[in-house]
Amino acid sequence: MSALKSGRIMLRALELEDLEDIQRIRSEYENNKLYAGFPFPVSRINEKYWLKSLYSTFSRNRIDYAIVLRRSQRMVGMIGIRDIDALHRRGQYSIIIEKAARGKGYGRESSSLLLDHAFGDLNLNRIQLLVLKDNSDAIVLYSKLGFRKEGELRDYFFQDSRYKKMVIMGLLSRDWLKMKGR
Repeated sequence: MSALKSGRIMLRALELEDLEDIQRIRSEYENNKLYAGFPFPVSRINEKYWLKSLYSTFSRNRIDYAIVLRRSQRMVGMIGIRDIDALHRRGQYSIIIEKAARGKGYGRESSSLLLDHAFGDLNLNRIQLLVLKDNSDAIVLYSKLGFRKEGELRDYFFQDSRYKKMVIMGLLSRDWLKMKGR
């Protein structure tokens, strides 16, 4: 499939040539705090093995895209759906955007593209996500996209010397289509 495009951004397949950008984005301290990431530096070799492992078995249970600004061709993040279950038509949403690109609407724009693709082309019925309860900006974004809070997981993630809650949010195809006026 070719890239997914909107006004300012493009979603294209992750490539080995993206390793430097992937490491840069996933190594940002703020990203690790907000996105429940690794509490230690991410090396280039770790990222190479991670990227290769995504498709080492030619599995069709995930899609991963680079978020690229169309004008500059700069990669500012990654977005995808993993744990795709074709029988039950569901998957797990994830997104990470570099600090300098946050707050500019790229998350909403890239998420809309991905959700259109997931509910349309991939025929998924449900997409869910986990988000740290104290990541209020992300929860606001997901709510604007139509995700609904479905519950909380207590003491789910250890960060800053304490356990934190994760919020489970879900979005159904019919709710997405209704929100989009279809």
